[in-house]
Amino acid sequence: RKAKFGMEGADVVAGTVDGSVDTYYTSKTFGAPVAEDTLTISDESSVYDEQMGLLTLEFTRPVSSGHLQSEGLPDDLTTIMSDKGDFLWAVGSTSDDGGLGYHGYNRAMRVINWLDPEISMSPWAC
Repeated sequence: RKAKFGMEGADVVAGTVDGSVDTYYTSKTFGAPVAEDTLTISDESSVYDEQMGLLTLEFTRPVSSGHLQSEGLPDDLTTIMSDKGDFLWAVGSTSDDGGLGYHGYNRAMRVINWLDPEISMSPWAC
């Protein structure tokens, strides 16, 4: 991300209950992300368990990739291993035009130390 607040500069991976997985980029601190193909992901799956009401989204991505890297920023600024390597998540619906709908307050973030992720899993309020 470009900043330590908001979504500006964030690469987004979205999964849906129908099994699709799409990538997006957010160019503004607030607002809907736009479809983007610069984030290389693989092994992606989006599985919805209707009985449990759970959506599981899985994917693999390179340590350095995404929109900011495609703009020519160096790896130390585009890696998920940087000090801005946090994890943002949100739950929402699709919009009438098939894009991502607004998630409202159904979101949070977690700073993750990818070299030692167990440290990042301690409970704290978001």
